[in-house]
Amino acid sequence: MLKKEFTLREYQHAFNRNLAIAVKEHRRVIGCAATGAGKSKTFLTIASNAVKKGLTVLVITESRKIYKQLIAEVHAFEIKPGSNPPIIKNRIYLAMAQTLRRRENLLKKFEELCENLLIINDECHINEATNILLRLSAALLIGFSGSPVGKHLVKLYNHLVVGPQPHQLVLEGFLSPYIHFERKRADISQLELDNSGEYTESSQERVFSTDKVYEGLIEDLNNTEFVWKKALIFTSSIKHCEETAERLRAAGLKCVTVHSGLKEKEEYNLLQFTHGLIPICVSVGILTKGFDYPPIDCIAILRKTTSLALYLQMIGRASRVLSGEEILPVAKRTKKYFTVFDYGQNVTRHLPWDFARDWQELWRTKPKAPGVSPIKVCPQCNFVNTASAKTCAHCGYIWMTFQIQEEPENIETILVQVTAKYNKLVGRNISSLTASELAIYAKAKGVKNFAMVVAKRHVINGDREFIKHFAVAMDYKWYWVKVQLDLIDAMQPEEREKAYKYKDFILQ
Repeated sequence: MLKKEFTLREYQHAFNRNLAIAVKEHRRVIGCAATGAGKSKTFLTIASNAVKKGLTVLVITESRKIYKQLIAEVHAFEIKPGSNPPIIKNRIYLAMAQTLRRRENLLKKFEELCENLLIINDECHINEATNILLRLSAALLIGFSGSPVGKHLVKLYNHLVVGPQPHQLVLEGFLSPYIHFERKRADISQLELDNSGEYTESSQERVFSTDKVYEGLIEDLNNTEFVWKKALIFTSSIKHCEETAERLRAAGLKCVTVHSGLKEKEEYNLLQFTHGLIPICVSVGILTKGFDYPPIDCIAILRKTTSLALYLQMIGRASRVLSGEEILPVAKRTKKYFTVFDYGQNVTRHLPWDFARDWQELWRTKPKAPGVSPIKVCPQCNFVNTASAKTCAHCGYIWMTFQIQEEPENIETILVQVTAKYNKLVGRNISSLTASELAIYAKAKGVKNFAMVVAKRHVINGDREFIKHFAVAMDYKWYWVKVQLDLIDAMQPEEREKAYKYKDFILQ
């Protein structure tokens, strides 16, 4: 069924196995894997194997770009406007959700297959295929998403399987590490929300089209401290996209625009960026998914979004590793890391791209307004610290509950590196970190449970003081230390070895 056989990575095989087990038990499940993890290869393999077992497979997407990529990789009946393919058992069908929901005759035929039909719903956090999936309720269903958040999900799915996440893939060398800067040039207090809960295009155009914002963007792109070859800039609308490009060109920076309003010229402009010498592409939303171009090593977010999915997708465009195989006239090199310039303070709302999120909790939770954030911004330099920090890691500012600090002038002009504190640990083995350094790692990446395993391993190796210092750095109560030590002491030696064994690795 596949037009070209490909070899899955070990984590993709494990993901597939876990999904197969979950489908047998729960029938309708979500597979959550990071942007760049190779979701399409994963689910095309699932589709091919399902056909061999006698099932009919329906793959649904709402993205035209992804549709074109899929049809290039798998032998499938295409459900196009005006086409009427026969529904044959043991075959793969590919459809755009927007087209399929208007094909009543085909929906009836798929409905008749009942549990002999497997539906694969790509980007399932998007609501486009919900009515189709509710109608085909007897079918087996696997939805795929890098960010499964949406109130429609609990209506459609019974279970979620968490696959490879960004931090894991960075450590294993499958995704690129990154550094994130938050630029406070835009007055985001002036943004307005629409009925869908997203910021309006008109208010974003006003807020992010000021001289102050454009000057900051040009300054960042011209700053020799940041070495980049290919930059992708996201804006909020076509008007904003074109205006941004004009300002960059006026400053001597070569760029192209890519958006739906260009029609035939869209593909030509994109080729100028990917296969030509144009180093900057300014876009809106058309390149947030289905666009894999590893040489991108700089992302500028010239907008604000309430959508975690969109935030992760924008940053994910630069997360692919660049090997010697991607040869371009201006990019004959490997990519050590990529850089994000965030003008909408999105990281304050959504946390860093590679933060370990609790998807098992998030996918069932109704989206709500941001509450207490696990990070806080220093009032003196705008550096984003962990919420428990007593001292700013960037400038040394000390938080005192009774002290009132005056805001320094021109605070919006300061460039803030969000990931600086963690970056000091890059290149070190996880086992070599001190207790306070391990706490920095745990908070920066959201991996507190794993950090606890590392801390307890030190106890087993004879350093009982380590876990005490770790608890202080994590702001845990003294009683937590006592409970953990009692648990360890109560275990048999072989139980300890099994429970607190981990593979050492180098931080990336």
